[in-house]
Amino acid sequence: ITQLHLNATRPGSFFGSPANIAGRGYARMDFRVRATSASDFTAWLGTARTSQKELNLKTYNTLAAPSDDYPVTTYAHPISGLFQDIVTKYMVPSSGVLL
Repeated sequence: ITQLHLNATRPGSFFGSPANIAGRGYARMDFRVRATSASDFTAWLGTARTSQKELNLKTYNTLAAPSDDYPVTTYAHPISGLFQDIVTKYMVPSSGVLL
């Protein structure tokens, strides 16, 4: 699970790039992080919550497929339990041996 923490001391747009080579499209996996004031973030959140896009397993599988230059997309309606379903999908069954 990847987590990104930015401690911005001022509003602005900050460049980021992945630290690991991750296959096709890697050279274009850079991103921008926008640090805003609390009021601007609240305004963005209000707009984001009006998105009609639902993040479900079908949409996740589309996002997880190899692609180039996928546009920034906001999902206001993630289905409950999606994160756990995705993590569980990739877990190897235990042999019962505790290390």
